Amino acid sequence: MLVSLLVVLCQLLSVAHEALVIEVQPSRIQPGLTDGLVINCSVTENKIPQMMKIYSLVLSRVQASNKDSFEELIILNYNERNSTLNTSNVPEGSSGMNGASHITLTWPNPSYRDASRYKCEARGLSTSFNKISATAYASVETDEPDIRSLVDELLHLRKETYETSNSLKEVKQKYTSLNNGLQKAVKKLIREKDQTKKSLFHVSPVFQGRRYYLSRRQASNEIYVAQSTCAFFGGYLAEIDSSEEHSFIANFVNQIKDLPFGAVYIGLTENNGVWTNIYSQNDSKFLPWGHSEPNNHEKNEFCVVLDRASNWRYNDISCYYNDILRYLCEIPE
Repeated sequence: MLVSLLVVLCQLLSVAHEALVIEVQPSRIQPGLTDGLVINCSVTENKIPQMMKIYSLVLSRVQASNKDSFEELIILNYNERNSTLNTSNVPEGSSGMNGASHITLTWPNPSYRDASRYKCEARGLSTSFNKISATAYASVETDEPDIRSLVDELLHLRKETYETSNSLKEVKQKYTSLNNGLQKAVKKLIREKDQTKKSLFHVSPVFQGRRYYLSRRQASNEIYVAQSTCAFFGGYLAEIDSSEEHSFIANFVNQIKDLPFGAVYIGLTENNGVWTNIYSQNDSKFLPWGHSEPNNHEKNEFCVVLDRASNWRYNDISCYYNDILRYLCEIPE
């Protein structure tokens, strides 16, 4: 019985195997000068002698506050379907990765704290169904940089700073040149757009923060094409909300004498008996209909015009009209 207990006790103790390997690269660092540190913990051939099943692979290092104990940095847990990686204690700035039988910890610009003793531990179940572990150790030492190394590093940093500064100047010059070219192109487009707008429309004075643009001649007699044209110039077919606005528009339209026209499209359409503004989708509360309007002549009059014959009051009309008519855009300033 005593022999059996001793055997079990020996199996529970941590044992090192050549099948478990820990590698550090580099093994000596110069804090502030060494670019990076890599610690790799792996199981060769994916198995360890006397260990029937591996439950987890753990990479640890000596605690800063207690040199006799280790803190776990990264843990690879195995189960029947897959493996999971726990990196809750990974040092700041580092990154962990895992494979089928290894875990690797990498971080840039290692510090004095990273010069430590590291432990790779495999935990599992023995052939006699007892918990056992296998461990391997490696150390990272520090070398104090000499004055020459520090001077060389400073010179290297100054050279990189100078090159970076020159590169930034070149980028700034290119950006400035491109931005100036873009600004000129945008201003040109704006001028051309304004010129086009003036050639297509008569422009009203400002009324409550917006202007009205009456088409000079009928370029389209379909209301949604007219709406798209208004939208291109930053507006929409006029949406009249009050008698003051209606009077302002009527006076403006009366002043246009270039060619005869009898009606002007505005942005109202009928939907299930409700007259709704095309752009805002609000139901209109202001509907100054002309005499006997709306009459839905021939059952296809679902749009609205300002009618000259009724002193620019509303008249329902087809949304596609083949007579002489204009359209009115409303564009905020």
